[in-house]
Amino acid sequence: MKKWAVLAFMAAVVAVGVAAIAWSEGEPAKPANILSYLKAGQSCTLRDAGAAIEIGTFTQSIVGPYKVVTIGADHIVVQDLAGLQEIRIPVHSIKSITHVTR
Repeated sequence: MKKWAVLAFMAAVVAVGVAAIAWSEGEPAKPANILSYLKAGQSCTLRDAGAAIEIGTFTQSIVGPYKVVTIGADHIVVQDLAGLQEIRIPVHSIKSITHVTR
C-alpha cells in the first residue's frame, strides 16, 4: 500500500513540475498586425478610399510613386519618389494593404 502512495505522490510532483515548466515558457508570439506586411524601403501606392487609405505593394521590383520609410507601432511613414513629401499614416486610417504578386 505504501508503494502505491509513494508512486502517486511522485506522479503528482512530476505533473506539477511539467505544468510549472510549461507555464514559464515565456511570452507567446506576438500576433501579426496589419503593418507586419510592410518593409522599410518597399515601394508602394496610396489610394484614397474616403475616410481611409488603401496601400498597395508589389512582389516584383516595380517602382511605385511612394516608398515606405518607417514602420512604427501605430503608424507608417511613406515618402514620395522625389523625396519632397513624407506622409505619416496612422494605423486606424488604413483600410487595407493589397499585395500584387504579378
